This record gives sequence, structure tokens and C-alpha cells, in this order.
Amino acid sequence: MNNENSSPSENLSSSELHWSDENYRILRNGVQAVCLALDVTTSSFLKEMRKIQLQTNPTLTKSNLPDQKTIQRFLFNKESHPNTLFRKPEHLFLALEACRIIIDSTDIKNSAPDQDILNLIGMLKRYSSFKLKKTSITKIDNGKKFYSREELEKIRNAIVAPQTDDPDYPEFPPHSPRFPATPTYPIDVGDRKIYIKDESFNPTGSHKDRWAWEMLLQYKQIVAEAIAKGPPYGVQISSMISAGSAALAAQMLFRARGLPSLKVIMDQTRTSQSIVKLLESLGAEVKLHDLDARELTKDDVLEITDNIGGREITSRSSDAPYESTFYDWLVYEILNEVEPGTPTHIFLPVGSGDLFSNIAYILRKEKNGEVHDPRLQISMKDLDKIYVYGATTEEEKTNMVKLYAKYRPSLERIKDELVSFKYDKIIGDKSGIFYITDEDAKNARQYAQHNNIRHELSSLAGLALFIKIQNDIPLKDKVIVVNTGWMHVPPFTS
Repeated sequence: MNNENSSPSENLSSSELHWSDENYRILRNGVQAVCLALDVTTSSFLKEMRKIQLQTNPTLTKSNLPDQKTIQRFLFNKESHPNTLFRKPEHLFLALEACRIIIDSTDIKNSAPDQDILNLIGMLKRYSSFKLKKTSITKIDNGKKFYSREELEKIRNAIVAPQTDDPDYPEFPPHSPRFPATPTYPIDVGDRKIYIKDESFNPTGSHKDRWAWEMLLQYKQIVAEAIAKGPPYGVQISSMISAGSAALAAQMLFRARGLPSLKVIMDQTRTSQSIVKLLESLGAEVKLHDLDARELTKDDVLEITDNIGGREITSRSSDAPYESTFYDWLVYEILNEVEPGTPTHIFLPVGSGDLFSNIAYILRKEKNGEVHDPRLQISMKDLDKIYVYGATTEEEKTNMVKLYAKYRPSLERIKDELVSFKYDKIIGDKSGIFYITDEDAKNARQYAQHNNIRHELSSLAGLALFIKIQNDIPLKDKVIVVNTGWMHVPPFTS
């Protein structure tokens, strides 16, 4: 491109122009100045981008473009904003060519434009013979991975699960379905015996394997719909926010069945490089982001992960824990440990809050007579003396990184619902969400180590809370503590 006798941008693909920070600054400042000078609206700018897009690939839809809020930030927000078009070369080229159309249709070049517009015009001149080629925009920006029909049929047939909730025909874990899927065993804490529901026995070491299994089952339906729709056979790529365990569990399942690799947003200050490298080694695409800056919407997640038109699977909607019981099998495994006539106290860590809310939701359905699930193997009257304690943290610099997030709408919803759950006697009046410290969790670690419980600090939050308030619980009552596990890569993919 340094040869002066050649046209530097002729036949240049959108991925071959280096969008350095300086080039991005020139484009964005110039575009903002042009839009201000000519009173260009967000919608009209998007229309011009769409025209260029159609010239490039007529089969693409509007969903392959950035959404209107993103373009509005790009055009009118003077501050550096993470959710614009930065590091999205295909979109930047569409914006560049849209500017060319707008400028060429006016006399702005002859009206003493400001320096930002002059810099932009200079960029346009440098690439005056630029023509967008039909590049990989389909693969990058429409949120799908494409397959042959034969490949999709193979994927669909590889996802096998019973269609009922019959405990005699369990669905999890995939390689060796059983009910219960994980063990419950006693340990001694001080002068009393408590029971550990140990989710570290799951394929990748945590209760998130159960959630990931539900995500895989959803893919079975998505694949079936793609086959029925006919060519081109596109399957949505999944994006999510994760602290690590959920992403690991999902990527292992997706990878084993040939599904699109997961795109993950992780917190830039709390995520260790070892977890990032692990996920990337398994094929996931990781984007580090400041998750404290503001609450991300589903559209934000898809945009940050370069997956517009894809599938957002983070469980953070305030309604999701009640509408989607990802942990129903686990909940029934826990409830079946209740002893007849004995009050039972269930302690568990709370991050997103899904497991806590699933317990409350299923108890409400059972006690209200909405359902009597065959997986419930205790008497209905034994559901009347159940207390549920969720343990979480509000320490910003906690080592219980799987539990902390600045924005947790699910948790706020749970706190609001607790009042009615206790009033309706769905759960006992001592139930609630309680805060613990890292020191509390470290105190619990000595018991975990003594009993060879595989764990990480976050997974011990329930045990830590029990130790903290154990004197408030009668010795004759039964205590069940959920250990949500650790991150583990098995020698095979499940």
C-alpha cells in the first residue's frame, strides 16, 4: 500500500484496512461533524448504510446492521463509549461509504468545513477507489454459523433427551443419566451433622452443568427449525455474560456436538487470565469488559461480542428465574433429602439467584396444587417446614468472584418476592438472602478441606452462612448445604 503508482484501496476488502485507534477517531469525529453540519438523523444514516450493505450482499437483512441506539451513540455521543462500532471493521466500512454518499450529495466540501470534516474527506480521498467486496460479513455479523443439512441432522440426532420428567428415565448427566445426579453426604460441623449436596461431581464440576444442559436442549429445537426452514442452514451463535463456570459448561457441550462456539463477556477486573485462556483453548471467544460501568442489555451483549442477530443466553432477566426452571432436577434432588416431620434448612450460594428462585418457584407450584411432579418423592406435608437461606456478597473486591456483580436484577426480584413467599408460607419465615464476607468463606474452607470437598471460595458461601448462624438453628433440625462446585475440565466432552 506504500506504492505510489498503485491505487492503495482498489479491491481492498473490509478486513484489510487497518482500523487503528487513530483511523477510528478520524472517522467518528468526522462523521459526527458531518451529521451536525447537515442535520443528518440516525435513521437516515442507517438507510445509507443499508444501501451499501445491499450492494455488498443483497441476501443480508437489517438485523445484520448495528441497532439504532448503537448508531445514535456513534453519531452523537462525544464521549468514548464502549458500545459503538469500535473494532467492528465491516460496520466501520459501511459507515465510511455512507459518509461518502452524504458528502457527495452536498456542497459541504466547498463551504469551509471544520478540521474534523477535512480529515474525514482526506480519508475518503485515500480510499477513493475503494469498493466493498463480498467478504465475511455474513459469517461475522448476522449471528449465525452455517452448516450443510447433513451436518445439522447429525447435530440434532446427537442431542438426545427424554421428553418427560420421569425419575426412572433421567436426562442428566448426559453420559450416565441418573437420579439423583450428584451425591448428598453427611459431614460434622462442630457438634452437629449436616448434609452436603455436592455439585462438584458434575461433568465440568459445578451446578452450571445443569443450566448448560437446558441450553443444549434449546439448541435441539433451534436446529430442527433451521432444517425445516431450508437453505441456507444457519444456526444462531450464543453470547452471554459469565464469571466462568457457566461458560465452561456450555462451551463443552456445544463443542462436543459441533454447535457454534460460545461468545463470552467477562469482567475485565475480576477475571483471571487462566480462566480466559482455558475458555479460549476450548474454542470460546472471550471479550473482557467493564461490567461495573453500566447494566448491559441483551442487545449490548450481542453487540459487544460481535454477534448481532445471535442468541443471548445470560440468565439475568428479572423474570427468567421464575419462567425458566433450569435447575428443576436439582431442586427435586434437594427436596427429596427432607426428612418426614423434621424442619429442614437449605443453605446455598446466590450469584444470579436462579437456583434460589427455582426452589421457591417449585415449592409454590407443588404446595398450591399446580403440579405434583413424579420427581418429588416425599409427602406434601413435609414441604411445610422448609427454610431457604441464600448467601451472597456485596464486597466489590471479594474473592468470591462467582457471586458478585454490580447489576443483578434477578437478585433484586428475589428480594421483592421473598415477602410474599414467606407470607404465603411457601418457605419458612427465617428464609432470606444474607450477606457474608470473604473471611466467613475462608472459615468454611477448613471444613471443606478436612472433608475433601472439591470447591472454590464462591461455592462455600452456603456453608459459610450456616456456620455463621448455626446457633439459631435447633440441633434436631436437618441442614442441607449446597456446594455449587468448582471449574473442572473432564478428560472427555459430555
